[in-house]
Amino acid sequence: MNLHGCSLVKDNLAGATLTGATLTKANLAGATLVHRNLTGASLSGVIWTGASCPNGLVARPSGC
Repeated sequence: MNLHGCSLVKDNLAGATLTGATLTKANLAGATLVHRNLTGASLSGVIWTGASCPNGLVARPSGC
């Protein structure tokens, strides 16, 4: 899945398959990623502000 540079602000990504996805420079501010698998995903330059990480914690500026 190629989501390079996409705006996913406040999106609920429940059910999305993100394993190996290209999320480079995507805006995930406020997005819900709880229980999503990000293994092998390209996460360079992602905006994480307020995103809910796969483990349920809120992302730091550097990511989940």
